[in-house]
Amino acid sequence: MDFLEWANSPWGKTFPSISLGLDLGAVISGFLFFIVHATYLRYFAKPKEFAISGSPLIAARIPEHIPRHSLTARRFHWIMAASMFTLLFTAFLPKVGFRFDWVTYH
Repeated sequence: MDFLEWANSPWGKTFPSISLGLDLGAVISGFLFFIVHATYLRYFAKPKEFAISGSPLIAARIPEHIPRHSLTARRFHWIMAASMFTLLFTAFLPKVGFRFDWVTYH
């Protein structure tokens, strides 16, 4: 399998495309990183140490109630997250063989 494949856009132009083997390699590499990192945290990492006493001046400046983001800001970020996942999902479906009119949805 070649590193670079050539594909056709819906408008008939030829463009370079990264092969599916690299996508699979990225997924496997990410999974291996997760396993190694979890093993390191479980068996080798030491617990974090935090200062028990802080400056009373700093503690006095922290408000008793810290306001959350507004409802509008939270909705915006959830909608953006859903949009990004939709773009990722519809971008890779044609690569795995599921054919649909992806330009409309992507």
